[in-house]
Amino acid sequence: MIEGIGRRFLPWQLAKTLKQNQPPRENIDFQIAKEIGILFSSESNAKTELIEKFAESLRSQGKKVHMMAFVDKNSDIPSGGLDFFSYKDISLLGSLKNEKAIQFAKKDFDFLFCFDQHPSILIEQVLAMSKAHFRVGYYQSEEKRDFFELMVKLPKKSGDHGMIREMEYFTKYLIKK
Repeated sequence: MIEGIGRRFLPWQLAKTLKQNQPPRENIDFQIAKEIGILFSSESNAKTELIEKFAESLRSQGKKVHMMAFVDKNSDIPSGGLDFFSYKDISLLGSLKNEKAIQFAKKDFDFLFCFDQHPSILIEQVLAMSKAHFRVGYYQSEEKRDFFELMVKLPKKSGDHGMIREMEYFTKYLIKK
């Protein structure tokens, strides 16, 4: 019941967060970046495993990686102790009340990758709350530019492999000027 009422307030909370949370955003050289965040919907074990491989690749480059998954009620809870949040983590007034997700959003990441072609409003809430210096995600529309500093447009049939490959390619060549 509370979850349903809270969902009605989510758009209002999102607009409020976007307006109030405007930390300085800046491009950081990927080579010197230390803290990386990865935000995604846990839609399948295959997607989660693919993103975990990407995280392991970043760790092998000396990056400290933090992952946060959104779990819809129809999705499986990720295995391996991965932190996650869901629609059950909404207060009566539509604010996020999952402490791990809130701490993830407050983390001062050099880069925050969002691996969702169509992020849920709760993922958008975490992106809006984020203190990350540089947020990278799929290009969806100009209306979503407040959530990302870099949006990568992919062919429709690229899939999760293509998404990771393209985001990794573009961010590796970012150099602060």
